[in-house]
Amino acid sequence: MGGSGSFISYPATGTSMADSFAAVHDVLLDDGPLHPGWLHQGRDEQKNGVTADHYQASQAALAELGSAADVTAATWSADILDRTNGGYPVSMAIIGTAADKSTAYEILFDITNVNDRLT
Repeated sequence: MGGSGSFISYPATGTSMADSFAAVHDVLLDDGPLHPGWLHQGRDEQKNGVTADHYQASQAALAELGSAADVTAATWSADILDRTNGGYPVSMAIIGTAADKSTAYEILFDITNVNDRLT
């Protein structure tokens, strides 16, 4: 979002899921370009077997998401649940819904078995 379009590569072999998804946390919630646009909704929600903090995109961040995805004529929602102790997302849903109620854009992920190692 708002970057140069390049990808960040992380090795999966021997890396924990927490390490693999740390970049998502950093870009969206810690020091990335969208950080000020994510509003803390609450603590201690249970998601995928861990305690998580809930963040929801502000209207400004939703407008940025729509612009970056080149889908501006849509209604947007964006939620991230970030592990309270560990600092990585365990669930994310970013959805753009067109006026005809079709899905114009969607990114969903849920991390389960968060303590398993990648192979």
